[in-house]
Formats: sequence, structure tokens, C-alpha cells
Amino acid sequence: MKKCFPAVFLLTAICVLLLAAVTKLRLRSLPDRLLPPQEELENVQFLSRGGEPLSRTYANAWNYQQQVNLEEIPPLLLKAVITAEDRRFFSHLGNDYKSILGAMRDAVIHRRIVRGGSTISEQVLRMLHPRPRTVWSRWLEFWEVRQLEEVFSKGEILEFYLNQVPFARNRRGVKAAALDLFDRDLSTLSPRESLLLAVLIRAPSRLDPRRTAAPALAWRIEALAESLWSSGQIDEEQLNAIRSSEYELSEPNLEVEASHFVRYLKKRSKSGRTPFPYVRTSLDAGLQRAAQDLLGRRVVELGKRDV
Repeated sequence: MKKCFPAVFLLTAICVLLLAAVTKLRLRSLPDRLLPPQEELENVQFLSRGGEPLSRTYANAWNYQQQVNLEEIPPLLLKAVITAEDRRFFSHLGNDYKSILGAMRDAVIHRRIVRGGSTISEQVLRMLHPRPRTVWSRWLEFWEVRQLEEVFSKGEILEFYLNQVPFARNRRGVKAAALDLFDRDLSTLSPRESLLLAVLIRAPSRLDPRRTAAPALAWRIEALAESLWSSGQIDEEQLNAIRSSEYELSEPNLEVEASHFVRYLKKRSKSGRTPFPYVRTSLDAGLQRAAQDLLGRRVVELGKRDV
């Protein structure tokens, strides 16, 4: 037994060193500044047959045009997002072990994934370095997210997140979501509207207010309000105001939304780059807008039937 111990120790040491070497080789570098990759910005605008822009803002994988500084985001919205997504954001170093253990415990109890254990920093890292969801990926992310926290401040990470976090209908960032849902700037949002944006982040398509019954969102908003109140971030008067208020969605903006068509054109043209700043297509804007309207109304009708 004693003779085996040195061999086992040596083999273990070799495995650890090999893992460390492979990990170091596979780690990806971070950008110098926490900004979306500029090389992915569309450099060609596709137009309808009549000259109207197609999917003016939302064809990119990143939000370039509707960004805000952290100071411009309402304090309540900041508190709500952090409470909903990563309440220990300002105290952890990128990985929240309590949240991970809680998510694992809930998965065992309910025999399914009930909640994620990802911090805001981890979500930002996955935006920058998308990978398949595997154990090896999580191992690499564990080290990269710590580097992210060392290189960038909490404020920089939070600002990037709030400008790039995905919402329904290809919107990215809280400003784009506010314009899409309320046709208003962030500074004009009511407390309940701010909390709505915060709860949508968890499942933006499934909880899309234009397709989801109001009661399904109401209890989530009020549960978040309770969390803010119990942690002392809002007072009882604000809590009651949130409970008693309502929000009203704006009419959908029927700009020519043809993101799938634009992606098809980009794929056909390999890189989506042409020698011209504009490309006129054969798409009829009026017909496309009518089809959008018809589809939107039908989706709302089906949503009322829980379809």
C-alpha cells in the first residue's frame, strides 16, 4: 500500500498539471474595453422595394444604437434588476457559490432546473464568449469570469449588461425594451414598469407582455416588490404604490420588421458586405406590414386562449 502511494500521488500531480495547462490554453482573452464587437456592426442597409429600411435596429447580434450610461438608468430599475438576477452582485468575485448551491438543491428537490445560478458577471461573459452548455464550458467560465471582475469594475460590467441583455422581438438592453413596450424613455417609467422590465430578463420570450396574460406577470412583479421591501430598498409607501398601479403597453410600432429576411440575405451574400451602403430588395413594405399586423392580432387572440 505504501509503495502505491507515491505512484498515485505522481499520477494525480500529472493530471492536475495537465488540466491546468489545457485550461490555460483554452481560456479566451477579454476585450480592452467592455463594448460590443465593432466588426459585427452592419455596414449595409437593406431596403424594401419602395426604399424603406428593413429591420433598422434589430438585425445585429448586439445593441449598438440604444445604449445608455449607468447614471441614466433609474435607481429603482437598477435595484430591481440586481435583486431579480444577482442580489450579491456587489459582494461576490464573479461566482456566487450560494446561488449555485441553491440552484442545485432546487433541481434535486423538483427534479428539474427551477432557477439558474448564473451571476450578472457570468451572463456578461457568456455574451462575450458564447459556448455550448457543458461541464467543461462551466469550468472555463469559472476562471474567465474572475478575470472579468479583475479587469473591469462592477459599474462597467453592470452597464454593459443592462445595454445588451436580451428581450423579446430581438431587442437588447433596457432602453430598447422600454421603447418597444411603452414607447417612452427609461426616465419616464413608473415603478411598476421598471419592475416589469426586471422580471422579463429571466425569460424574455416566454414572459413577453404582448403575448402573456397580465396576471402571470403581476405576481412576479409583486414578488419582486416584496423582495425589495423586505431588503429595505423601498419603503412601505412605495410597495403599496407598486401593488396598486398598473402599466399600459404602447401600440406595437409597425416599422417594417423583416429580420429573418435580412438574415437570409446576409447568408446568401456570405458576409453581408457589399460595395454599396444600401441594397434595395423586392420586398413590399406595405404587404409586409399588413402581414405583421395580422399575425400580431392572431397571436394576441391565441394568447387569450392560453395557446
